[in-house]
Amino acid sequence: MWRYFARRKQSRDEKWLSGRFPEKVNFCPKIIFDGLMGESSCVALKSASEDFEGTTLGAVPGLLAKLCYIASLHDGQGDYIHWGMARTYGEETARRAIRAAHAGVLSQVLRTPLHRLDEDLRRSAASRQVTDRELLLSLTKRTHHALPEQSGVPAEKHFRVVLHALSALVENRAHASHPNALPPQLPGQ
Repeated sequence: MWRYFARRKQSRDEKWLSGRFPEKVNFCPKIIFDGLMGESSCVALKSASEDFEGTTLGAVPGLLAKLCYIASLHDGQGDYIHWGMARTYGEETARRAIRAAHAGVLSQVLRTPLHRLDEDLRRSAASRQVTDRELLLSLTKRTHHALPEQSGVPAEKHFRVVLHALSALVENRAHASHPNALPPQLPGQ
């Protein structure tokens, strides 16, 4: 017999079964199956990809912060280590879900205009409580971790150019805000 595993009072169960839905019912994203021999097993209602992208990555603000987070799970050889996902979905399913999300996030980074990435860099760095420069340095040092396996040479080159351009913007911003910086000269002055 299948039943939803949720903590509800008896009156809520009765309302649910009678078709009168309560305003707020909190469901666990799993279904419990009571087997013939009395054992119970848990079946996930969300796919591993939905869970990782919606729950885990959804909690990480900023595209570049998401890429940093996934890079921290990547060993640089194609494997991803995430204890909770592996425990819930199995190691191989978790790896496939994280690998797919990694490719998707990298694709978003490479398609995003530079001015938006600059804004995202500030938001991502703030969420990780580091400076823009530190976040870029982390991504630059861990480029092989920041790129999914088999992402290809063009994607790697594009990613390195994006990081270089963002670094130049950060340096330019730092130089322009330096107290001894000269104001820009207008042509003809």
